[in-house]
Amino acid sequence: MSDAGASGLMVCHCCGQHHAGVSVSEPAAGPRLPHFTVDMHCHLLVPAVEECVAGHPHKQAETAQQARLMGAASLAHNQQMRAAIGPRLTTPAVRVADMDRLGIDLQVLSPSPTQYYTWADAGLARDVVRLQNEAIAGVVRAQPDRFEG
Repeated sequence: MSDAGASGLMVCHCCGQHHAGVSVSEPAAGPRLPHFTVDMHCHLLVPAVEECVAGHPHKQAETAQQARLMGAASLAHNQQMRAAIGPRLTTPAVRVADMDRLGIDLQVLSPSPTQYYTWADAGLARDVVRLQNEAIAGVVRAQPDRFEG
């Protein structure tokens, strides 16, 4: 992080998610600013974590409870949204293309909140955290100039 650009100024961005009635505008076209731009709030979804918890009774109960509380239409919308943004949450090459388009130099990665699984016992929690940490470390190791964990 010592390379803060020609001006020595760091610029930070927040999540660029779209929420109901709110959208994040694209940056203005033109030359890149001489700032080192860090996105401090980025989540990595780890498919191996989903595989790890898939058959667990608490995961099945959580999914059933979400279906009851949200309703079919909301669940269908969430599934469509997850399918649409999934590559952005799981695929570093897609993420880097977005970063380049948005003028972001570095992203700081953390686990996806959808994978916190607070109901997990100590053994399963250890496995989940290990898988998340290994995935984040792998992305950082592959492109240390673009990602931190």
